[in-house]
Amino acid sequence: MEFGKLQDISTIDFTLPDDHVETEKFLSKLEPTKKPIIRVAAPVWGTPEWKGSWYPKKAKPSDFLYHYSRQFDSIELNVTHYQIPPAERVLKWKEMTPQGFLFCPKIYKGISHHKQLVDCRELTVDFCDRMALFGNRLGICFLQLPPHFSPQKANVLIDFLENFPSETRLAIEFRHKDWFSSSNEETREAVREVFSVMRRYGFIALMTDVAGRRDVLHMRLTSETMVLRLVGNGLHKTDYERMEDWVEKMDKWIKNGLKEFHFWLHQPDNIKTAEMAVFLIDKLKQKGYSDINPPKKISEGTKDMPSLF
Repeated sequence: MEFGKLQDISTIDFTLPDDHVETEKFLSKLEPTKKPIIRVAAPVWGTPEWKGSWYPKKAKPSDFLYHYSRQFDSIELNVTHYQIPPAERVLKWKEMTPQGFLFCPKIYKGISHHKQLVDCRELTVDFCDRMALFGNRLGICFLQLPPHFSPQKANVLIDFLENFPSETRLAIEFRHKDWFSSSNEETREAVREVFSVMRRYGFIALMTDVAGRRDVLHMRLTSETMVLRLVGNGLHKTDYERMEDWVEKMDKWIKNGLKEFHFWLHQPDNIKTAEMAVFLIDKLKQKGYSDINPPKKISEGTKDMPSLF
């Protein structure tokens, strides 16, 4: 993930911001959660460097999804951003995964970047219909807005959301700086209106924790579900500190009524993402969230792949 990536992170303050004022108001209306859903995902399954450690040594690329889905309970499916896969491919992916596994597809760029949400209702329905073939393996879709998509286009986004297929869950990632801070009152009002619409329909305000864009960590909940893209830096010591901080924050929000929390983990080339997941899940278990199992190195188990389910 190149967005917000820095070569030198020595001067970055990774302290989590305070909750947005609207988050406290939102949580105050929720009931405490008895059994929250927590999931941990990587962004790709095609990681040949995992052969011999997280995948069997002789694993074929065509079998990587099978092995990935026995190590993680979900995936941030970025491939759908570049094309709407054929129906037979979606069904094949579904068949390769166990019950309980979830695909979280990124909205096709023809919708988000080429048409920029304008005159794309039919294409959006086509995308959602195709993703619906995942059946009970379909998780949260996510819309990544282009960096230049500012609050000046708030009405375009609102129209898109109000007409988005209601049966498809959707998270939204904002990137333009004015979504997070602006001195212009008209811009701030447009932002408030967008987030109000998101709360009304239950759309998720995805957050990204990345070194070079601390502003996108907006801490503004709009749904009983939270999605976090946590971008690490090669397992630098701050990666571990940030994971610990997020476990504390997640625990606080869940105790105040949040129902789901999805961690989407990133590392350079994603080679160390499994190690990142192991540490994170260990911290979750220490907090009492015992229903999630970490990836397990092949050498630690039997000849068969471990299973999360």
